[in-house]
Amino acid sequence: MSGSASGVLLVLSWPAFKYFFFSEAFTYLRIYNANDRHLFRAAFSRLDGMFFRPSFFLADIWWHFVLPPDPMIYHIRNAIFCVVNLVLFHRVLLRFVQSRQARIIAVGLFAVSKMHMTIIGYIVVYEASVLLMTILLAVLFWFRYIENKRTMDYVLTLLFCTFSVFSKDNGLFVIVILVTIVAAIDLKRDELKKAMSYWSLRLAPFAIVSGSYLVLRYILTGPINPDNAIYSPRFSIPVILWQAKGFLATVGNFSLSNPGFMGERGLTGVLADNSKVVEFALCGALWLFILYVCWQARQRWRLLLVPLVWIGLYLFPIFLIRNHQVYYHQEPLVGVALLIGMSLDRAKRSLIISWNIVIVLIAVNGFISNQRSYYYWQGTADRAEAVVKPIVAAHASNPPRAIVFVTTTPEMRDFWLFAIGGPLIPHLLGSPGTAVDVVDSTSQIRSDAQVYYLPQ
Repeated sequence: MSGSASGVLLVLSWPAFKYFFFSEAFTYLRIYNANDRHLFRAAFSRLDGMFFRPSFFLADIWWHFVLPPDPMIYHIRNAIFCVVNLVLFHRVLLRFVQSRQARIIAVGLFAVSKMHMTIIGYIVVYEASVLLMTILLAVLFWFRYIENKRTMDYVLTLLFCTFSVFSKDNGLFVIVILVTIVAAIDLKRDELKKAMSYWSLRLAPFAIVSGSYLVLRYILTGPINPDNAIYSPRFSIPVILWQAKGFLATVGNFSLSNPGFMGERGLTGVLADNSKVVEFALCGALWLFILYVCWQARQRWRLLLVPLVWIGLYLFPIFLIRNHQVYYHQEPLVGVALLIGMSLDRAKRSLIISWNIVIVLIAVNGFISNQRSYYYWQGTADRAEAVVKPIVAAHASNPPRAIVFVTTTPEMRDFWLFAIGGPLIPHLLGSPGTAVDVVDSTSQIRSDAQVYYLPQ
C-alpha cells in the first residue's frame, strides 16, 4: 500500500525536481556563520528577530556539509522524507483503523495532495517534513507504550516529543495529542481515578519539556516580536476566513485563493474555464461528504476526538498569521485523513467505493494543478538560477573576494537579498570567505568587488 502511494506522490510532484536553489534554502547556514560557526550558540539563537527553532537548525545544518551543492540532491532528500512520512502515517493508521480499505483511502488522501510538490521543490520546506515525522513517530511509539507499557517506547516517545517541541512554537501541540489519545482509548470510567493517577505521573516529563522550551525561548530570545507584519500573532476575522478557505480547498487539491501560494485550479481550470463558482461548489460538496461520513461514525465520537483535536491544534496558529502557504496545511491534512480513515472503519461497501472514486478525482485534480501552477517559490528559484549559475560557472576556479549586486529600488533589493543573498553563492563556489551584498546605489559598491547589475 505504502509503495503504491509513494509512487503516486512522486508522479504528482515530478515538476518539483527541476528547480534551483535560492537563498532561503541556506537560512541555517547563514545563522551558523553569523554565530562564528558555534553550533549550539547558533541553534539556540533568535532566528531573523522572530523565531526560535533549535531542532530545525540541528536537523538542517549538517546537510550542507554532507551533500554536494546540487539542488537535485536536495529535492531527492525532500522526496525521501515525504515517502518516509507516508509510511509512518500508514503505521499510525494500523493502530487506529482496522479496515484495510479505510486505511487505503486515508493514505491515498495524504499521498495525492498537491502540497508535496512544494515540500519537495521548495528546498527549505524540508523542515515541515521533519516536524511531521517527529509527530508521527511520537504518536506511534506512544500507542505502543499504551499497549505494552515498554520503557523503550516511552523513552522514544519522550525523545521525539522533545524534538518536536524544540522545532517551533506549535511543536508542543504533539503533547496535547498524546493526552487526547490516552483519554480516548485508555481512560475507563470505572477505573478513572487510578488511570488518572498513573498517567499524570507519566505525562509530567512532557510538561517539563514544554515548560523548559518556553523558559529557554524567553531567556535566550525574549518575547515574541509584536511588530512583525506577517508572523506576529493577531486575531483577525478576515484573516481567519482567508486561511480557513485555503485549508478547506487544499484537502481536495482545489484553489480558492492566491495561486502563487496555493496553486492553480486543476479540473476546473481545464474543464470550466477557471470558474471560481464551480471550484467553490466542488469544494463545498467534498466537505459535505466528509461531514456526512463523520456523522455516520458519530457513535465512536470518543476515538474521533484524536483527529479532531489534531486538526484544530495545527490549524489554530495559521489563523493568527498573515502568511499563506499550501504546506502549512500538512499537519491538519494528516488529521483529516486520519479522521476519514477512522470514520470509514465500519462503513458500507458503497461508501468505500464512493470514497475511492473521490480519491482518484482529487489525484487527477492535483496532477493537473501541479502541471499548471507557477508558485512564487518557483518564480524565485528561476530568477535566482538565471543570475547565479553563470556567476558560479565563471568564478568556480578563482572565486572573488567580494561580489556586489546592484539593483534600482529598495523593494527590489529586498527581493534579491531573499533570492541570492547570504551564503548561497559562496557555498556553491566552495568559498565561504566570499562576501556577497545587494545594494540599490552605486555609491555602496566596494572597490575590491566583482560588480553585477540585476534585472528588474
